[in-house]
Amino acid sequence: MAKYRVTFDKELCVGAGYCASADPQDWHVNLYKDGGDGKAELAGATLNPQTGLYELIVDEAGAERSKKAEAVCPVLAIKVEKVE
Repeated sequence: MAKYRVTFDKELCVGAGYCASADPQDWHVNLYKDGGDGKAELAGATLNPQTGLYELIVDEAGAERSKKAEAVCPVLAIKVEKVE
């Protein structure tokens, strides 16, 4: 079964929330009113200290969901790519 890497550049994120609307299972926005930073978060992702990006390895179903989020991100902060 194919695996995919979802990367997220939180520094680019403007908190529009389109990703969370497109894929509420994997994405949410840390709301200011709840003490958050107003930016998106990918559930289960970890920060790669070498790249400065949040990363998560997912299966095909997870990739399809995150591709929807990738397509609507206004600042292109989300990337989904197949892992060899």
